[in-house]
Formats: sequence, structure tokens, C-alpha cells
Amino acid sequence: MVALAMLTIGTALGRAADIGGSGVVVGGHGEVLTNAHVVKSCAQINVRSSAGDSATAQLIAHDEKNDLAVIRSATPLSSVAAFRDGKPVRAGDAVVALGYPLSGLLATTANLTVGNVSALAGLGDDSRYLQISAPVQPGNSDGPLLDARGHVIGIVTAKLDAALVARFTGDIPQNVNFALKAEVVRTFLDSKGITYQTARSDQQLSAADVGEIARPFTVQIECRQPTVAAISPTLPATATAILYEEEPNNPQGRKYSGSVTWRAEKVARGQLSIRADIKIPQRQMSVVLKMSRNTDPELRASHVIDIVFNRDIANVPGILMKNSEQERGTPLAGLAVKYQQTSFLVGLPSADVQRNVELLKDGSWFDIPFVYRNGGRGIIAVQKGEAGNRLLAEAFLSWGQ
Repeated sequence: MVALAMLTIGTALGRAADIGGSGVVVGGHGEVLTNAHVVKSCAQINVRSSAGDSATAQLIAHDEKNDLAVIRSATPLSSVAAFRDGKPVRAGDAVVALGYPLSGLLATTANLTVGNVSALAGLGDDSRYLQISAPVQPGNSDGPLLDARGHVIGIVTAKLDAALVARFTGDIPQNVNFALKAEVVRTFLDSKGITYQTARSDQQLSAADVGEIARPFTVQIECRQPTVAAISPTLPATATAILYEEEPNNPQGRKYSGSVTWRAEKVARGQLSIRADIKIPQRQMSVVLKMSRNTDPELRASHVIDIVFNRDIANVPGILMKNSEQERGTPLAGLAVKYQQTSFLVGLPSADVQRNVELLKDGSWFDIPFVYRNGGRGIIAVQKGEAGNRLLAEAFLSWGQ
């Protein structure tokens, strides 16, 4: 649950789609720091300054592990950020977050929020992060976190998934957000030979003054995604599903035959979701599996898979891929979290996207292991078949993968 909680857990069909986030000007030749997930699949990247000027940009460096990227604007920008040097950041220090959250809903100018450094580590004591209380929203991603002098001490990265945590604890966490430390960012820039500025924070300014300093070097990133031909409606097609259950007195267990019906669904904003309706008639069991590309810029996952059973299930350890019914499966990287008595959500981490996509494309069967409420264990093996292979191939094409 901890790993998924920090996640705060497509591309439009038939037309280009715009997604975006925030960025920080770090170099004197138009270098802008942003999130790797914001720009990795763009057909065109645009940078818009606080003055409203817009210029195209190109991706010149990226770091998948820390979800960082540097793009270079075709037109150099007038103001460059300085990273804090000298005295280290302390818990309790005042901070200002700047960015372009909820594009199209809130003001088009950079939004400013204030707070404090809550802790010098992130979830699970991850030393790469600062925990902050400054409120952030989708679109703040990769905007600067600034000290009281207007110098960069971190890059806004994620927020705690309050709804998910509330399901487990019964309480809604407030203002638990995270920023990647400036030291991690500077190490990345050093490794790519990108020069940047540093300065000592020798005075305290008001939040309004910090905002005035930072707005010129805080930019909005717009990602124009590739145009994909609209996927024509397809009739649902059926393949094989098999349920295996443990039996105390039978080493071979029990095997029940069933079926899976594959279909493509268009969901919010024209996104595509792949749906598998699994039925095991002899056990009166049904399962719905849905997989979609993640489009939330605050979610550090490439894809999400929703699994809903028609009965109470205690646990789903994960999802595996294999090439035949009898083969031992290879697990996808990801964590399944139970959010209702019958429902599980699996987030596939962005850091493992290449490996997971290869497994999903190449495997012919899904394995869904699970544990009944009484402790009994089972596995549902789901064949992709011709229909599943075709629909998944079309989905990955529409997702730019």
C-alpha cells in the first residue's frame, strides 16, 4: 500500500491530444527541467513563459529512474533559476511551490502555494525526497520548490493519494506532498553536462516576493501527442479462461474451464481501455479486468489495471504473463492494492514501463493468482487469443508504445 499511495493513483483517439505540466529554466541556452513522463511520447513540445510567449522545444536528456528530463527551447528564456547552495534545508523551513496546475480550469498564470518542509525524506524513508505541506495539484508536477530567498531546493513530484489512504485508515491525510531534492536534480544535470546556477540564501523574503522572482523561470510545458487513427468499433471476441484451485487431498488441484470476452472501450476524454470479461460457469465466478494508460501527471505509473471479482477475495499478489497455459508466468512489476471487498487496483511503475510493455505484448496468457477469504488459493489463466492480441496491439499503438 505504501508504494502505491505515493502514486496518487492515452492518448485521444482520432486526433492529437495535449497534456502538460510545469518546468524550470535551468540553463542559459533554453534548457528547461521537467518530468520525463510529461515529454517522452510527444510529437511536439511547446514551452510557454509567464509572459505568454511560446516556443517549440526538443528533448535532450532524461532520467527514467527519477522521472526527470531536460528539454531545450528553440528560443532562449530571459530568466534562469538558481539552486540553493550552502546551508542545508531543515524540517520546518518555509517553502513556496509554483506551477501550472489543472490547466484549462484554473488561472493561466503560474499558481503559488506556501507551506513548510515536513520531513527530510519521502515515503518509506526515501532519502531522495522532501515531504512538504504546500498544497499541489495535477499540473504542478516538476514545478520548482523554493526557499524563502527564491532559490530552488527541490522539484515538486507527487502527492499522497488521499482517497486510497482513507480506504485503509478511515482518515483523509492533509497536505502530504513530495518534492525531489535539489541534490538529486543537480547530480542528473551534472551527469548530462548541463550547467546551472547556484546561490546562497542569505536573506528571507515574503512569499509574494519569492513568486515575483520565480515566475519568469517557471514555465508551462505543453505536449502535443501523435495523431492516431481512430480505432473502429470491434465486436467482442471470446478466448479461453481456466480456473485452477487448490484441494487439500488432491496434489493436482481442481481445474474449471471458462471463457474470456475481449473488447475495447472508449473512456473519459476519448481514452481507450481494454476490458476482459472472464466467466467460470462451474464455480459461478466472474471477473472483470480493465487496463488503461495512465494519464494523470501526478501518478508515477505507466498503466493501471483494475480487477473486480463477483465475490470477496482476500488478496491478489499481482499479475503474471506467460506464453502457454502450462508455463510458469513472469510477474509484471507492480503492486496490487485492495480498495473494496471485491476489487483490486494494480499500478505498473513508470520506472519499469519497458519491461512491462514487452511482457504484455509478447505474452499469450495472463495469470491472475488470488487468495479466497478462507485462505484457499487459486489462479485464473486468461488467454489473449487473436482478439486480445489485436486489441492490445491497437491500444499500445494509440498509447504511443
